[in-house]
Amino acid sequence: STFSDLDTNDIHTASQWQITTVPGEYSNMIFDSGVDNYNLIAIDIPSETLDYNTTYYWRVRHQDSQGDWSPWSNETAFTTLNRIPVQPVNLSPSDGAGDISLTPVLQGSDFSDPDTGDIHTASQWQITIIPSEYSYVIYDSGIQDSNITAILVPQGILNGNTTYYWRVRYRDNHGNWSQWSEKTSFTTLNQPPHQPINLSPYDGANSVSLTPTLQASPFSDPDSSDINTTYHWQITTTPGDYSHPVLDSSEDRATSSSFAVETGTLDGNTTYYWRVRYQDDQGAWSPWSIETSFTTTNRPPDQPTNLFPSDGVPDVSLNPILRASLFHDPDTRDSHLNSQWQLTAIAGDYSSPIWDSGVDSHRLTAIGTPPATLLYNTTYYWRVRYQDNQGTWSPWSMETSFTTLSEESWSYTFVDPWNTARFLIDIIEKTFRFYAEGLLILDNYTVREWPS
Repeated sequence: STFSDLDTNDIHTASQWQITTVPGEYSNMIFDSGVDNYNLIAIDIPSETLDYNTTYYWRVRHQDSQGDWSPWSNETAFTTLNRIPVQPVNLSPSDGAGDISLTPVLQGSDFSDPDTGDIHTASQWQITIIPSEYSYVIYDSGIQDSNITAILVPQGILNGNTTYYWRVRYRDNHGNWSQWSEKTSFTTLNQPPHQPINLSPYDGANSVSLTPTLQASPFSDPDSSDINTTYHWQITTTPGDYSHPVLDSSEDRATSSSFAVETGTLDGNTTYYWRVRYQDDQGAWSPWSIETSFTTTNRPPDQPTNLFPSDGVPDVSLNPILRASLFHDPDTRDSHLNSQWQLTAIAGDYSSPIWDSGVDSHRLTAIGTPPATLLYNTTYYWRVRYQDNQGTWSPWSMETSFTTLSEESWSYTFVDPWNTARFLIDIIEKTFRFYAEGLLILDNYTVREWPS
């Protein structure tokens, strides 16, 4: 305070200032100005005399021009300011690190404070995707009093294949925060795309085209920045075994979740199993889709061909053997189950056939016409069709014709073990003709003796 003396003629000639850290104890002072003739009512404490964050006690007394000292002032106290903790350093993940887990542990340096008595009481962690922009953060730990030098980033915060920037700051026991650490970055590992789903043909579908379009769910990836670059389609006939697939698209660079199966790849009436997987632009493959199956449509057998009698052949017996081509089916697993044979006397008209075998499971490629069915010297037309073991009929064969022998001739049929030969004997001319496989082999041979 201002100097004051009861003797009005006395003046202020000196002061003495003292500072201690122990209240009322000035025997071991940290500062004593001594008799100071200049700093009478105020004094600057020399630098490095006081410590931060410390409570000090002080007093002062005044001396008058007569050399008399006033009593010491009443002791008062003050506390020096608290210095902030040392700026922490980001340790892990290291700056620029890649393939980091989606739940990494952020590690900062140990706490350090210029005020020796201060301790670490809390930390705050922040993550952003924009360098130096923390006005919008994707993760802010808030004030953490337990995770003070390391913290586990919770699941669901980070995306894969993404670069993040992070920082941390420390608080001492006086509530003072350090500066934020210098930002560092890390990039999370790439996650594979989601497993696709087979959509079409639906699982267990029947009568599917031989050139179906396989359709799967759209590409989806947990890493929002990833895009689809490649598809891989496989079809097999053995469930779960793709070691020898019927179709393997390899790495199809088309960016569509559908695949058109080309002609000639699939067989009819066959069950197939298929799957697909997707690859993202980081080279990661999704799991294969769950296998589903479909069965292709059954194709009819090929149209048979009439072989014997040859088309237009004359002089055919009244009980000829009709013979057609062997069974053939584009579906390699199909077999010949039944045949149906028809004879008519009107070309192209089978609405009322002279003879219809009906569905015949025994005489598949050759059949004898029943006795008393055909007339002499008459032209007949015939056709046949085949049925496979799936119940599908072929087209009718192309109609062919034959003409039976005249009434003056007698026809004796001598059947060899292969049903391929017959004789025609003319009782008047005493000649015979020999046919084999419907072809005239011998003609007009004179019969020298008739059997009794």
